[in-house]
Amino acid sequence: MLHSLTTSIPISCATSLSTIYTITYVGVLYISPTTRPQAGLRRDNPTVIQSRICAVTIATLLCVIFSCFVVCVSTNSTWSDAGRVLGLWPITGTTVIDCVHAILLIMVLFCGPLFERLLYTQYSWTGTFNVLPADMCSWLGWRNYVVAPITEEIVFRACMIPLHVLAGCRPEKIVFFCPLYFGIAHIHHAYEFYLVNPRSIRITVIRSIIQFSYTTIFGWLATFLFIRYGSVWPAILVHGFCNYMGLPNLDLSGVSWQQKYLYYILLVGGGWGFYNYVWLLTDSTNSMLEF
Repeated sequence: MLHSLTTSIPISCATSLSTIYTITYVGVLYISPTTRPQAGLRRDNPTVIQSRICAVTIATLLCVIFSCFVVCVSTNSTWSDAGRVLGLWPITGTTVIDCVHAILLIMVLFCGPLFERLLYTQYSWTGTFNVLPADMCSWLGWRNYVVAPITEEIVFRACMIPLHVLAGCRPEKIVFFCPLYFGIAHIHHAYEFYLVNPRSIRITVIRSIIQFSYTTIFGWLATFLFIRYGSVWPAILVHGFCNYMGLPNLDLSGVSWQQKYLYYILLVGGGWGFYNYVWLLTDSTNSMLEF
């Protein structure tokens, strides 16, 4: 739908709103004593997780409402049309196919780590693999694999990217710069780590740099997928999958050298496969912009 829309808001409006959304999404965690980072109160505490889920859900809804309002006013469209512009709906057959393609693409990229999971997974008494994380049915799993992917992708992709499109930004610039908001939003975890480890300032800084780097890199991927598919749902599924897989392990132990050799081959092969199939598997009739 954005193909037919012309530049209708200034770039300063898009960047200002994106900054406000970032501050809002993180800032709501510091309002209540039950969500605010503090010594002796771990972020993985079930009570903290529940309170934070409520807080970020409210923040996400506010961001969606405001972005829809901006789209409606700037393009003289309806709220339903605004939801389409944000990639929230409709969920059509094409959307489902795009979701499948997105998961296939990310599984190609992660074929090495997926092989590692099989190496370290034990057969259960039923003869099936226990590949699901142990915390899937806990509040920790609900946060990591459901709430975080949904709220973060809606705020940092669905609410921000269309505003930059309406501001006339090129897709290449959007893919590179918009994920910086996502990376910056994760820096506050350094403060949480510092509260628990007040004497580890150097480690805190290093952790912050690493976390900012890999969240920004993932943001590049998620932003690219959002633009190519024109929907937030493939990005949400990929986000949940990546949270489940984590960063690739570069030091395998307890396996044969043949298995380790194959693992490293698959790591490189996954990157090669991703590079070769990324345009094919992200080709969609719902595409938001042409690169």
